[in-house]
Amino acid sequence: MEQFTVYENDSKQSRDSIPYLLDVQNELFSDIGTRLVIPITHARNISTLPDRKMFPQIEIAGENYLLLTHQMASYPASKLTKPVISLADYRYEIMGSIDLLINGF
Repeated sequence: MEQFTVYENDSKQSRDSIPYLLDVQNELFSDIGTRLVIPITHARNISTLPDRKMFPQIEIAGENYLLLTHQMASYPASKLTKPVISLADYRYEIMGSIDLLINGF
């Protein structure tokens, strides 16, 4: 599994509001059975555009989505089965949102 890969959310309960999960965990820790993911929601699900640094906006298949960095969670690696796209080009925005959440800057 590669860091910054987006996967389809396979959960029937949350897939409508969170269609994708972004794997942000480094490959050095690929053998522990879980991955650290950031939920991704469609931008239209948010009534007011939040802080862009905390909630980076990305594009998937021509549509705008937001990373919900504040909802990062551990997720079973075995459930990340449908890769969609790599967001490696957004590395600085993604890491900036994590830094903001953890360090406040």
